[in-house]
Amino acid sequence: MNDLAQTEEKDTVDFRSITFQSETIQQAISDAEMFICNEKYESAVDRIHTAFHGYLRQILDKHHVSYLPDDSIAALYSKLHTFYGSNIHPQEVANRIKDIVRSGSGMVTKINELRNNNTIAHANIQLIQKREAELVIRMINALLNYIEDVESTVTFE
Repeated sequence: MNDLAQTEEKDTVDFRSITFQSETIQQAISDAEMFICNEKYESAVDRIHTAFHGYLRQILDKHHVSYLPDDSIAALYSKLHTFYGSNIHPQEVANRIKDIVRSGSGMVTKINELRNNNTIAHANIQLIQKREAELVIRMINALLNYIEDVESTVTFE
C-alpha cells in the first residue's frame, strides 16, 4: 500500500472539504496533513480524532442537539446518528442504514481507544502502525463524508 501522502488516494483523506470548521478543527486538520506528509501516522490519528470530535460537536450544536461537555466522541456520534435516523427513507432502507450507522458507534469507540492508548496523545508505549493508522483515518473520513452528504442533501425540520 502506498503512502497516503504520495497517492491519488490522498484525496480520500482530504478533510478540508468539510463545511463546518472552527479554528481548532482547521488547525487539527492542518497538523494531520503535515503528519501524514511526514509519515507520522500515530500523530495524524490523534489530530484527525480531535478534528472529528470538534466537528461532531459543531454539527450537534447546529441542530440544537444537547450533549455534555465531557461526552466522548462515541457519545456524540451516537446522538448524531439518532438525530439523523428519522430523515432516512424509505423505511425498509432506513432500518438497514440505521443498523449500519449504529454499528459505526462501536468503530468510533475503538478509534477513541486507539487514540487514547496507541498514539502520542498520551505517553503510550505501543503506538499504532502506519497501515492501521491509514485504516483509522480512512474510516473517520468515510463517516465525515456521510455526515457531509446528509448535511448537504437533507432538509431538517
